[in-house]
Amino acid sequence: MSTRHRFASALMVTGLLTAGLFTVASTASPGTAQARCDGRNQIRSDYWTGGVRRAYEDPVGGTCDGNNYYQGDLVDPVRDGACVEVQFLDGSVPWTRAADGRSCVTGARQRFWHRDVNGTSAAWERFCADQYGCGWGRNGESQGLNHGY
Repeated sequence: MSTRHRFASALMVTGLLTAGLFTVASTASPGTAQARCDGRNQIRSDYWTGGVRRAYEDPVGGTCDGNNYYQGDLVDPVRDGACVEVQFLDGSVPWTRAADGRSCVTGARQRFWHRDVNGTSAAWERFCADQYGCGWGRNGESQGLNHGY
């Protein structure tokens, strides 16, 4: 086999390996903007602005069970003078802060809850961080869908 053929073969193998690894990585890793309950799966969610994670929350174990009641732990991870809160948009009810869904203590876990108002076990959710505004995830989304709780 000539040097030219070996080089072409090596390039083809490298390209196939790279494409295969990209496919595995992109299908196996959940995005940061996914919901807290995605059906029956619990997923950590967060809110970033200016390259800084301003808030995140972890669902309480077992909360993604379809009973219309959601619990999570809200965390304000950065000492920046801002308090953080989690809000829900549910049915015809406007954006409303979750019960106990505000934290002003950096690093502390604040347990909050939300009861679905229309029996669908689904609501839009977002984080707010005082002067940094409200949003969802790392890519500038305004909200994320939380469903199956």
